[in-house]
Amino acid sequence: MVDKIIQVVELEKTLLHELLEIVLKQQSALVKLKIAELAELSSYQEEISKKIRSLELTRLNMVASYLSITRSEASTITMSELAKYVNHEDSDKLLALRDSMKELHTKLYNGLLTNRLLANRARISFSNILSIVTNGSNQIYNVEI
Repeated sequence: MVDKIIQVVELEKTLLHELLEIVLKQQSALVKLKIAELAELSSYQEEISKKIRSLELTRLNMVASYLSITRSEASTITMSELAKYVNHEDSDKLLALRDSMKELHTKLYNGLLTNRLLANRARISFSNILSIVTNGSNQIYNVEI
């Protein structure tokens, strides 16, 4: 059972890495103003997120079954705590996965934060440009609009 839990966690890690790649591609698309690419990446990001949620529920059910606890109790079990209930080799694998997933989560958080900042800047810049163009008293290149 522990091997299956580790496999599920490894799949979660793989999907988190894929999600990070999507976030970095979104960042590039935001900088280069590739709107069509953003829409495609967002739908792909949503698919990956659904898969991650599904794997997380599977992992929680497996942990609950393995430790003979409820699923809500299993959701409070950390990887460090789970490592205490398994043999040394599996414990090392779980702790290594915990560390790498923690790093991925940090990178993902930073990427999402940067994307939010870029999107807000683009929105504000676009609003400013529209207000300059639509305001009748402004002049652009010595031509009154």
